[in-house]
Amino acid sequence: MTEVTSGTDRETVWRKVALRTFPLLGAAYVLGYIDRVNIGFVAAPLSRDLGMTNVEIGLTSTLFFIGYILATVPSNLLLRRFGAPRWIGFTLLAWGTITAVTAFADSAQTLYVLRVLLGFAEAGLAPGVLLYITYWFPARQRAWAYPVFISVIAVSGIIGAPLTAGLLEWGRHLTGLTGWRSVFLIEGLLTILVGVLVMTRLAKGPETAKWLSVPERERIQRRLDAETALKHENAVPAGIMDAFRSGRVWAFAFAFFALTFGIYSFSYFLPQMLQLLADEGEHHPRTRPASCSRPSHRRSRSSSCWCGRGSSPSAAPSSPPWCPSRRARPVSYWRR
Repeated sequence: MTEVTSGTDRETVWRKVALRTFPLLGAAYVLGYIDRVNIGFVAAPLSRDLGMTNVEIGLTSTLFFIGYILATVPSNLLLRRFGAPRWIGFTLLAWGTITAVTAFADSAQTLYVLRVLLGFAEAGLAPGVLLYITYWFPARQRAWAYPVFISVIAVSGIIGAPLTAGLLEWGRHLTGLTGWRSVFLIEGLLTILVGVLVMTRLAKGPETAKWLSVPERERIQRRLDAETALKHENAVPAGIMDAFRSGRVWAFAFAFFALTFGIYSFSYFLPQMLQLLADEGEHHPRTRPASCSRPSHRRSRSSSCWCGRGSSPSAAPSSPPWCPSRRARPVSYWRR
């Protein structure tokens, strides 16, 4: 077989690599994002069942990042030692199991412990995947490979919200558990399934990829080896303390902090904010049915609307169940 040399064939090789690696890695990343933010979607029923306050729910969200921060760097070092498929697959199995076990949490304290452990388990995924991409793509190809992969964050939101909402509504028919427990159990089992696929289907690198031809493997490996040699020739020796003293590192860290702070603030608390707005809207006069929002101009201000609320207090209990007066506290019709 002749070596691939044309520009079109070279691009075909990179597309083949992306199509073979990105779907599984993307599925892992999507599930990782869903498993860490689903606490925001289930906050209302979970807090009701476990007797938790909003402050305790916020603490539950925060505890995840304690384990995440502590385990990120060690997890990447272990990825280099054990290989990407084995280590990324193991992290998926670990956090999938923890997510599934969360379905049986019976107290706030149990939930706290599980969220810290979930942070430890998930810590290696995102940086590990970014490191794994360098095992396949040279710097020029990483310029498009990284953005394509990071775009799955948007997919996480598109898939995660409907999936979690559907499980909250219908999950009890699949598992026999309440809605929020079904969310954790099913999403945890899906993560375990993807972990098994990663361990069995993901190649460690170009040299072990059976779906590449021999010339393709050799070409990719030569490009990566040449790039590594060039880095060693031009690199300045530096340790971890040099990174902490680098202003550029801190600038990028602050930018990333600002980005993720906004993303996670919405991811964790937007469902609760929307629920709060919906609850308040039920009491606002502008949200009432047109026939019940204001009294007719032919009636006095103390007269009732068609749904049966009379000027006498004794008339209120006889109102039909769809009348807002049966569900909400009295609000002045003429309040602006």
